[in-house]
Amino acid sequence: FELRGKITAIYIGNPHATLDVDAEGEAWRVEMAPPSRTIAAGFTEEVAKVGDEVTAIGNRSVEASEKRMKAVRVIVGGKTYDVYPDRVPPA
Repeated sequence: FELRGKITAIYIGNPHATLDVDAEGEAWRVEMAPPSRTIAAGFTEEVAKVGDEVTAIGNRSVEASEKRMKAVRVIVGGKTYDVYPDRVPPA
């Protein structure tokens, strides 16, 4: 699943880092890895800001009405952050 939109909030904390994203007028929650793993991937609060365009790749919630996904890869400002590199799908 791939989600594109604008970041409306960034949280780097437990249990998982999250991004809130506005995707075509819909509010989505993008869950990333736990903070230590997210930061180890290079994604910190300094690399993105509210209003930045983001692409998140991962798995959408099985509940179709729930606007939530678990990201394995996040792309901001042309830079790629593989927060779960072992789960990134092959190109």
